[in-house]
Order: sequence, then structure tokens, then C-alpha cells
Amino acid sequence: MKGHVTVCKVYTDGTEEVVVDEPNMITAGLHDAFLDILHQAGSPFAENYRPRYYQFGTNTNTLPGDSTSSIFFGLSSPLSWAQYGSDSDMQLQKRYRTFPVYNGSELLFEDPSFSAISYSGVDEYFAEIGGEYSTRIYYDSFEAILTLDTNSGNGLTISEAGLFAKNPKGYSQDSPYLMAYKSFTGIPKTSDFSIIIRWSIGYVGISDTIDTKYNGQDFAHTRRVPNLDNL
Repeated sequence: MKGHVTVCKVYTDGTEEVVVDEPNMITAGLHDAFLDILHQAGSPFAENYRPRYYQFGTNTNTLPGDSTSSIFFGLSSPLSWAQYGSDSDMQLQKRYRTFPVYNGSELLFEDPSFSAISYSGVDEYFAEIGGEYSTRIYYDSFEAILTLDTNSGNGLTISEAGLFAKNPKGYSQDSPYLMAYKSFTGIPKTSDFSIIIRWSIGYVGISDTIDTKYNGQDFAHTRRVPNLDNL
């Protein structure tokens, strides 16, 4: 399983500039969710494992030197309500982000035994992925389209994004769980453009046929993004 991210600046005149086109990082949360399915330990509802929320941020999750680790469960510096902006057109929700706890703190870049872990969370702001034009299901993968619109995040340098499953732990209210992460060279955000992220995860490349049963209508048969007017 793998993932791929395309980050674009889309200007108000419709001009599109691709600034990132490369693999993402599948994080430990997605692995944990799969284990919950196998052990019948998480939510009994399939929709709770699907991508529903996302965040943008202004820092990166990195280890010293050249080391990398997928064992983290949130963005380094997710945007706050104020940072998204009072004029934001995004569907922002205050949700309880779930994470594992080890030695009294949020698990970060360590690999303890499962029995040593408990779970907790923290309230953060998330954007909600929209309707049928924003998530598409293929035979081998899914694709989500994330937007930071012209009225959001202005004056900040955007350098990270996270994709979250809806509620794989099955709590009484949605508790987003990080499933994929991408850091990139900072983009100074202005009202001149939106940032659009096209995020694919799965066995990417086997199939380009959209499953119309789960997407509402057969608006395309390839991985081309729909008209941005419809987002």
C-alpha cells in the first residue's frame, strides 16, 4: 500500500500551478486501524475508517538528521480557528483528535509494545471533506480532494497537511485519527490562490475505474480531477 499527493496553487483566474507531485507518508494510525479491523477491536461501521477530515499546518514532523518515522498521530503545527480566518469558506469542525499515549505523553517516534499504550485525545479544528466530488473510490484505492480556499490561511506559510479517518476507534462522537501525512516546502499563502491537494491512498496504479455505487454518479473514468467549479 502506498500514497501519492499532488499539491496545486489554483489562482482566481483559473490558472493552476503544480508545486508538489510525489509520494506521501502512510502513518502508524492507518496500520493501527487495519489491526482494529482484523481484531474486531475498533468501530463496527465501515464509514468510520474512511477519510473524512483534514488539516493544514505551518511546520513539519521530522526526526533529527536523515531519520524518518511514521509513528506520529498529528500535525506539528495545525492551523487554529483564528489562523484559518474569519472569512474562511471551509467546513471547519472542532473534533477530538485521538492518539496513543505512552509514558504519560502522546506517542511520538517510538515503538513500544501494544500493552504499554493507552488512548487519549485533544480538541482541534478540522476541515471536513465535502461530498461526491471530493472523495472517489476506485477498485484499488481512494482519492480525496482537499482545499484551502482563497479566504483561508492567508499570511501564513503552509508546509504540511494531514488526512484523517473519521472515527476508527468507534467513540460516541467523531474522533479523527491520522492516516496519512505530507510535508513540503512552505507555500506563502495569499488570497490570490487556493491550495488544492489531490490525495490517493491504496494499491495506486492498478485501476482507474471509479466505483459509481460509492461516488453517487459516474462523472469520470480516470483519475483526472473534476472541474474546480464543482468542488
